Amino acid sequence: IANDEIVPRSLRSDNGLAKPVSFLGIILVYGVIAKVLGVWIVPFLTPLLAIVGILFFYRIVREIATAEPAESDSAGPVASESPSGDYDAARKKALLSAGLLLALAPYWYYAARGLFHNVLFIDLILAGAWLSLRGSASWRKRSNPDFIQNNNGIASSRRAGLAMTLGSGMLFGLAVITRASELIWLAPAMVIIWLFYFKQINWRKLILFLAGIFLALMPMFYYNQTLYGGALNFGYNKRESSSFSPPSLEEGMGVVGIDGNPPQTSIIKQKSLDRIKHFVTPFGFHPRAVWHNFINYYVKIFWYLFWPALLGGLLYLWKWKEKNKAQQFYFYIFILTSVILAVYYGSWAIQDSIALNPVTIGNSYTRY
Repeated sequence: IANDEIVPRSLRSDNGLAKPVSFLGIILVYGVIAKVLGVWIVPFLTPLLAIVGILFFYRIVREIATAEPAESDSAGPVASESPSGDYDAARKKALLSAGLLLALAPYWYYAARGLFHNVLFIDLILAGAWLSLRGSASWRKRSNPDFIQNNNGIASSRRAGLAMTLGSGMLFGLAVITRASELIWLAPAMVIIWLFYFKQINWRKLILFLAGIFLALMPMFYYNQTLYGGALNFGYNKRESSSFSPPSLEEGMGVVGIDGNPPQTSIIKQKSLDRIKHFVTPFGFHPRAVWHNFINYYVKIFWYLFWPALLGGLLYLWKWKEKNKAQQFYFYIFILTSVILAVYYGSWAIQDSIALNPVTIGNSYTRY
């Protein structure tokens, strides 16, 4: 319509051909499920997965609350053989954490708006993290200390661990194709986890994990190539899409220009630096906007969560020496991801609401 100037929401028009604007993950995941169960299931998928995500979150927190760094071949924290009192305390902490997630307003607001990606992305991350814990040999030994008495049980348990590691990678890969932009914090967090547990990594499991991620990414590469002309092209407009594609090796070395032609050496380095800048901070870096949005969307709108969380964080730091390394590491990852998300999205000027008071749960800051 109007020479491709008017298109439906979340779609773009290429010479009259309507294509999705956003990442393709939710379309592919829900499309496969709808193919099997029927289209009727689609409006219910995100709320159902939101409930499943809370269960995964409960189990993850329970394990971390009793975790010690593994001494075997695991790739992450595993539960220690703690006394039953510690286990009961960990279960209470996990139950409280899951209850807070259950009552988190933005979680359900966007679960009800079932074709937004955010809740599906979080649920896939939680499921992948839980499978990663389950794939740990030390976790299985703690869960079933008698399995070592049976050789068949050992083999079966090892195969199950490898299968869960592969499945964990596939879930993380599905999360990436659902919201590839979240690699800005997900990738650093995973690299730091890998470095922290480097000496305890089973390399066969790491290869399986990476293979799982690659398998999950293949449909995205195929459909991006089919729809947008490149495996790393997305449905956003050219400026936005380039934010998620780092400069190529040839561009960085000055072999070709951004447009594929021989470069002008006086500008190629600047263009490459601009591409990297747009990749890391596609919305720029605006400290005042970050602070303003932090106050509005952390402190003011969810004050009943922020102030207890701040008090809890101070108490956590007060008892820092009582925390095991896995719990301290969990806190580090929390701080890292919070800072990256606050800077990354807080620098963006978003106005989704036409209300006189623009600070509402309907603004995208609450889901980002």
